Amino acid sequence: MERQTTRPVGVTIISILLGIHGVLALFAGLGAFGPYPGGFLGFALQLAYAAVLLILAYAMWTLQGWAWLVTLTFLWLDVVFTVLALFAAPGFWILWLFLILEGAVIAYLVQPSVSSRFTQ
Repeated sequence: MERQTTRPVGVTIISILLGIHGVLALFAGLGAFGPYPGGFLGFALQLAYAAVLLILAYAMWTLQGWAWLVTLTFLWLDVVFTVLALFAAPGFWILWLFLILEGAVIAYLVQPSVSSRFTQ
């Protein structure tokens, strides 16, 4: 069976959102939204995080197999941190929204019709 290489619309949306997140993280690291806490180490980590997001956005856009796995890994880690944050602030409704969105993206990416589009 021939593997399809066209990018699904959902993957396009995820790629664009990763890119936007990367650009915003870059601006935050550069202090565009006010002084960045954490000194030089926080600054360096924020810029590294922004770079990873931008690379991941491009890799998802081009359907790289490793990007699928790394995106799922990031999403699962984000689910863990969101759940931990919910224990600290259970009434913070945006965390519930994040948890629902993260779960929906994970469910979407693991569909065979989506995961089969990524090169290995």
